[in-house]
Amino acid sequence: MPLTFQTDSNNDLMLGNDSNISMISGLDAVVQQCEELMETVLGELIYDQTRGIDYENTAWAGNPDLVKFERQARAQLLSVETVENIGTFTVEIVGDVLTYRAIIDSTLGTGTLTNGL
Repeated sequence: MPLTFQTDSNNDLMLGNDSNISMISGLDAVVQQCEELMETVLGELIYDQTRGIDYENTAWAGNPDLVKFERQARAQLLSVETVENIGTFTVEIVGDVLTYRAIIDSTLGTGTLTNGL
């Protein structure tokens, strides 16, 4: 079962009631790992240059390629431990904000990712 440090909406570590770094497990950990991966730019991780989304050429380009973005996002999400399927995945650009919503099916249950970049 996945176990990871719990982070807040700013990706900062959270402290538990006992003043120790908070940990999460199960589906909550899987959803958080998926959210963090969706925020990772391709090449950002110095020890694994294959992880992340190529935002430069899919979302931030002069003419965004949302099909390519979705394809990359689905592939990255499926690389997360226990994720078996990406059900619904919607992506759109409104003004200068890219938003997405994904339903992930994991061996631990179903989770939802939503965000705007």
